[in-house]
This record gives sequence, structure tokens and C-alpha cells, in this order.
Amino acid sequence: MRVWAGGLGVLLLSFLTPGCGASRVLTAFQYHAQPIPSGKEARTQAEVRQAVWRYGQRTLSQAYQRLGKHDARWDKAAVKYAERSALFFAQMPGAPDQRELLAQGKALIGLGCDDPLMLYLYGAALQVNDKGAESEPVLKRAVLGFEKAAYRRSRAFSAALRLARYYRQAGDERNADFERTRDLAVKWVIESAGDGSYEAGEQRVFLLGLSEDWDGVLGERSKAIYDGLRANSSLDPYITKVIGGWYEIDRAWEARGSDWASNVTEEGWKGFAEHLAEARRLLTEAWKLHPEFPEAPTRMIRVVMGEGRSSGDTQRLWFDRAVAAQMDYEPAYYNLLWGMRPRWGGSYDAMYEFGLDCLATNRFDTRVPWQFFAVLDMVTEDLEGEKRYWLAPETYDYLEALFSGYEAATDGESRSYYRSVYAVAAWYCGHYPEARRLLDELGNGFAESALSCFPRKSLAEVKAEVWAFTGPLGARAQEAEALHQRQQLPEAASRYEQLAREGSGDPVAEPFLATRAAVVRLEAGFASGEWVPLLRDPSFAGWSKSGGKWTLGSDGAARGIWQDHYPWLDCGASFGRRFELRGELGFEPGPAKRAGEVCFALARATYREGTDEVMVFLSPAHQTVTVRHDEIDSESSTQAAEIRERNTFDIQVWDDVVNVHLNGKLLHHDVAIERDTVPSVLTIAMGMWAESPKVAVIFRNLEIRRLTSKPAASEAGAKTR
Repeated sequence: MRVWAGGLGVLLLSFLTPGCGASRVLTAFQYHAQPIPSGKEARTQAEVRQAVWRYGQRTLSQAYQRLGKHDARWDKAAVKYAERSALFFAQMPGAPDQRELLAQGKALIGLGCDDPLMLYLYGAALQVNDKGAESEPVLKRAVLGFEKAAYRRSRAFSAALRLARYYRQAGDERNADFERTRDLAVKWVIESAGDGSYEAGEQRVFLLGLSEDWDGVLGERSKAIYDGLRANSSLDPYITKVIGGWYEIDRAWEARGSDWASNVTEEGWKGFAEHLAEARRLLTEAWKLHPEFPEAPTRMIRVVMGEGRSSGDTQRLWFDRAVAAQMDYEPAYYNLLWGMRPRWGGSYDAMYEFGLDCLATNRFDTRVPWQFFAVLDMVTEDLEGEKRYWLAPETYDYLEALFSGYEAATDGESRSYYRSVYAVAAWYCGHYPEARRLLDELGNGFAESALSCFPRKSLAEVKAEVWAFTGPLGARAQEAEALHQRQQLPEAASRYEQLAREGSGDPVAEPFLATRAAVVRLEAGFASGEWVPLLRDPSFAGWSKSGGKWTLGSDGAARGIWQDHYPWLDCGASFGRRFELRGELGFEPGPAKRAGEVCFALARATYREGTDEVMVFLSPAHQTVTVRHDEIDSESSTQAAEIRERNTFDIQVWDDVVNVHLNGKLLHHDVAIERDTVPSVLTIAMGMWAESPKVAVIFRNLEIRRLTSKPAASEAGAKTR
């Protein structure tokens, strides 16, 4: 997680109510926002890329030529690979794409090259191509080589950080490897500050090398880094003070804790105020040393946010100072927009207007106009998926200006990307004819990455909806959807089922009509309060399959097997936060203990990557059942259970409370699940996690019903949490 995007500290800010810092004294400080710099003289990320590229040339190709392990078999290829890598990591024009970088690295290592710098570059290429497991032995050789090589420590610590990231993602079983590699990276970070790794003017390059891992890999060793850098008297104090500011902000939240403001102790508030005050001192001094750098004022936005109204200045003041240094420094925009949310005394309207100010700069050679899109995304997420601002009549006109600007300023893959996002935005805003025109024009040139900017939908799903609403049955489909929006569910289900039976004659549109008929019928049955069968159609209408291979037998048994990925089913119907899910769970062939974890995702958000999820994990290998908020939540409730080849289950969800029965036994009674937000559309999903290619998971007799009163446990038992 990038340190400038707020990291854990910003997430924790959501637990503090507006203006409840250490002091709540109002001040008379007044500040009038400055226009966002947009003239030709404004400094941009292009200058940073140039600096990173020059640094890359010096520490890659030039360093190899001076200090590398040479051999006539690979020398020319190694120099060229280092030069191409410098272009890639600086995102310079003419840089190779990630696939080219991977192929060149593989060819170089195939020549026998075992220079640690080249191994590091190839390991990095493997990671950016999502080949983490393959990167481990390569990066391990690089790190071992750097320990003895004459290279400066800056590239050595980068290699160690990449390897440590892999070990951390690999889980607890690689924890010893992670800690050893992480500590070596910390040692080399400190050494790099004094061994000539960085030259004058490269302060920002050094900070950039640490920022991505500050709240992750380096988090538990931040004090060691800060202390080590403070001991280096030759280091530009700007670096030390900025890193000190990072450190003090982290300590402030550590002292305060992550609980609601009303539950913070007096000692917690005292520590919070003291550490924020020290962060303010350090970051203000850093800004005065180098007002042409944006890192210190960007972090000061967070300090002011934490201090509340007692700060004596404003978040916008520090934002203006940050963009005066670099007008397109995205972390500054993110931090300011976070502080403009209603929970901090701001408003969605103010955020929207700020987004329009960004669009009005017309600097489509930067990401500043894109902040209008970022505002729409941030507001919609905060509104739990409600599309209020997307659907405002004027918004689509602004989006047209946004995408037209970026299309005119870009070419090649970048232009295709922006046009693809434009097409999906038209779908999302309900401008179906325009969406169809754009998708038709793009054809096979559609950039799949555009879909990640919107709720979880595949291109096929987007096209099916667009074609259904623009085809011969489009008017009737929109009438059916209007009934659904008005919660006239039986009527909407009947209309959609009629449309599905008639068929549009369009193979692109028909999947949407079939899926919508199934989804609305499920929601109508659920609203009646009766038990509703969830899986009846062999085509899995109303469900989306991701990963694995699924089949539905004549007996209604859904069988999922691992196939390149774990088998997973998502239901398209919304069931809210009060329901009961029951059925049978089995495995074949036995024994069940060979299976990976079976997971039920309940009350699941559908906006983007999801902001709310209650999960129940059944682990045959450990014979346990766990309830927790999401897949990485450390706060969970785990109970021992006998998980057989065939099991019955009953899961009850009532707002923030979960009960779980397995094989007629109550395992979890009133487990409280705290949620950050509650999205407007909540669904369920299920499947098997972890690689289990020889075991199939089977769901039978799946049913769901709406709960109208809080369920009483069927047997006595103390609360598990």
C-alpha cells in the first residue's frame, strides 16, 4: 500500500469523528483556496520520471559496466537489458512493455548471466508479470549475490524488499524467511543513504523507493530506519524529517488505537496529540527546506485532518503547497479528497465541485483531470454503491469532456484504454446507445483493464445488458427494469421471464434476459419470506462462475472442481442483511481433509472490490469453522468442528450478528461482525479456496429465506465473541 495514499493511518481515520482531535478549540484561521496550477510552468510527474530514469541509467547500465560480473557471452545483452529496464521503471516514452521485459530477462539469464543486478531486474520483471513463485529463486540468488558484490546498496535493498514482499504474501509458513529478508532490506536501506547510492537532487528518488513498502514490509521496522537515517549527518535533513513525519503519524495512531473516538482513553488522546505535534514540526521544517518538493505538505494534509479544528491551518493550505511543488502529485489529491468527505465535515457536493476544478485545468498530459473520475468513484463507494452523482444529468457531459480530452492527448494503447473506460462509463450511467456505439467501434481493441474502474462485471455481462436495452426488446426490458427498481418484484420477474422465453434473437443480449429473470425471481421469492431454492437451472442462471469448473446435476447438486483456479459461485440476487442460508456440503472423493477451505461469503458488497463482507470458512484439514469480516481480518471466531464427507449447515445473518450450525450442532452463537460500511446491494457467494485439484466440493439443497425477527439459538451456549 503506497504510503502517500494514506495507508492504514487513513483507514483508521474513519474511526474518528470530525473535529475530535486532541483539542476541539475553534480558531479564526481563514484561508482562501488557490487555483490548481495549470500553466506550462507548472511542474509535473514528467520531471520525476526524468529523475528516476537518470538514476536508473547511473545505477543499472552504468553500474553494471563499472562493477558487474562480465562475460563476453552476455555483456552486450546485459547492458541493453539494464537500459530497457531503466526506461520501463521510469515509465518513459519508448519503454518496453512488461512482457518484452520478461522475455529479454529470460533470454539474458539463459545465456548464463548470474550477475546479481541482472538477476534482480529479471526477478522484478517476473513479479510485474504476476509470476511471483518463479521470482523467488531468482531474487534469492540476486540478494545472495548483492551481499558480496561491489554494487551500491540502493539496488540491493530493492531486491531484498521484492523478495520480502513475496515471502509475506506466501503466508505464515514463510514468516522466518520474510523476517530475515526484511531485516536485511532495512540494513541496506540505512547503508544506501551513506554509500553514494544517491546523488544531490535525488532525495525524492530515495523516498519513492521506500514509500510503497512503508506501511507494509517495512512497517514494523520503521523506527530502526528512522533512527539509522538520523545518525547519518551527511544526509539531507529533508529526507530524515519527511521519514520522521511518516513515523510520528504512525505512532500517533498507534497511541490512539483504532476504536471509535468515544472509546479512546485519555492517555490515548495524549499520545495521539504529542505524536501529531512532532509530525507537524518535522514536516513543516522539511517543507521549509524544500518547498519545491510535495512529499512533506502532502503528509501535512493528514496531520491537519487528525488534529481537527485545533490545527490553526487547513488541509487545503497544505494541498495548495503540495501542488505548487508538483501540480499532478496524486497522493495530495487523494489525501485532500479523503478529508473532504462528510465524516470530516465536508460534503459530496464540495468533492464534486473540486473534481470539476481538476477537469477544468485541461491538463490531459497529466492525471489531474482524471480526479473528476476519482471523485465519482470515491463518492459512490462512500455512498455504499449508490450512483447518485453518476446519474446526475450534467455528469455525462463532463465525462464526455474528460474522455475526449484524454483521447486527444494520447495514442496507441493509452487511447484505447480511455475509450474503453468511456464505453463502460456510458453503460454505468445508463447511456446504452452511446455505450453500444463505443463498444462496436472498439471491437477486439477493448481494453479489459477498463472494467476494474467499475463494479465487478465482465465485458460479456456489460455487453449483454447494453444489447438487451438497445435491441428489439429494449423498450420492454427497460419497463421490466423500472418495475424492479420500484420493488414491484413479482411483476418485474414475470416480465423478465416472458422476455427470456420469447428471446431477442440476439445471442449477445439473451444471457442478460435469462440472468435477470432468474435474479428477479429469486428476489421476489425471498421477499415473500418463504424458503427459496437457490440452484435449479443447469445453466446456473442468476449466478456467475469464476474459476474452477462447475456442473449442476439433475438432483440439484452443484459440483465444483479446481481447474487453474479455485471454484467459486457468485449469486446476482440481493438478499440484504437478514437471512438464513441452509443446505448440504460434501466432498468427493474422500477423505474430506484433502480439500481446501470451503468459504461462504455473506452480505457481500458488489461495488468495485467490495467494502463489506461476512465470511464463514470451513477447514476440513484443521476441523474448524471460522467466522470473520473478510479473508484477511485478524479478528475472528474459530470453533472446532467435525467436518465429514457430507454435512448439513445452517447459517443465520441478522445485521451484524452471525449464527452457524453444522450437522445439527450450534458452533457460533451471536458472533458480532463489525463493518466499516454497509453497501446498498448485498449478495452471497460460495466455493472452495486453496488449490485442491483432486477434490470436488458439492452443494446440495441450497435454500435461503428472509428473516423477519432475530433468530434464537437452537441450543444454549455462550457468545463466542
